[in-house]
Amino acid sequence: RFAIVGLQRTGSSHLVNLLVRHPEIHCCGEIFNPDGINLRWPESMGGRRAGRKVVNELRDLRAEDPQEFLHRALALDFGKSVVGFKIFRNHNPPMLERILDDRDIAKIVHGRDNALARYASLRAARATSDFVGGAEKPLVKFSAKKFAPFHHEQKIYFEEMERRLAAS
Repeated sequence: RFAIVGLQRTGSSHLVNLLVRHPEIHCCGEIFNPDGINLRWPESMGGRRAGRKVVNELRDLRAEDPQEFLHRALALDFGKSVVGFKIFRNHNPPMLERILDDRDIAKIVHGRDNALARYASLRAARATSDFVGGAEKPLVKFSAKKFAPFHHEQKIYFEEMERRLAAS
């Protein structure tokens, strides 16, 4: 089992798409995202529509017992020997803490070295309300005043992840 720990607009969806190409890996998307549960139900098993009932059942469990929700979500391995998911800091902070402390879940800390690219990508996604990447992204205005704290926050976040994982 593994968790991809990161921030929005770092390329984590691309990483998931690469990982699921391996015949023994199933990687869910953001299962703790407050806006939805992305199990990445395989197309060979009916795709998202086929998984809708399970997702609805899991949504209630996630609210009541996030630890049991994680256990059940990872049990949906679709016949693969390695199963993972993505989690970002704002999805469920208490669960992120538990996951970081759980030695049975490997962690992939995924970042984007180019903070300016992440900043521009996030601003463009917010401007279009398209976080999936289908819409053409508009040019965004650079603001040093807004970028400086954004960059600092990102730097601190990844330093904290490294510190936490090194300690455990």
